Amino acid sequence: MTSFRSTTSARSWKVSRLAGRPSRATRPSCKRLDVVMTQHRAAIEAGDLERHVALDVEFHVLLREAAGNQLLAEMLDSIRSVVQLAIRTASLRMGPGHLALAEHEDIVAAIQAGDPSAAETHARHHIAGMRQTLHEQIDPDAAHSTAVLA
Repeated sequence: MTSFRSTTSARSWKVSRLAGRPSRATRPSCKRLDVVMTQHRAAIEAGDLERHVALDVEFHVLLREAAGNQLLAEMLDSIRSVVQLAIRTASLRMGPGHLALAEHEDIVAAIQAGDPSAAETHARHHIAGMRQTLHEQIDPDAAHSTAVLA
């Protein structure tokens, strides 16, 4: 449990900081994000959990690549299996992923608008919601105290 919390806390900070750097995002990166977002919406609407999880993970990979920080990308790749488990767990608990997709769309829109503050705010909101959902799934009694600290 401690390892999970440490991983999500570290990931929360890293990903929100990463999303707050949209000026590094290239036009091809943004185009690839658009394609993944379109495919992700189709997977969710079709109820395809496996495709949804794969595309959700791909979104995060593309976001890291768009930031152009190779060291950070490698660090986050090292916890990819934890991320996949988190996405699958949240999807099973919350439903097909419409909320996550909407939050991802907000992040992408901010990146494409060149608004690092908005991108970071949307990323922090997304990660906080995911952490809360996962903590409730793992330890319902501790979830409330985690939400207060987040």
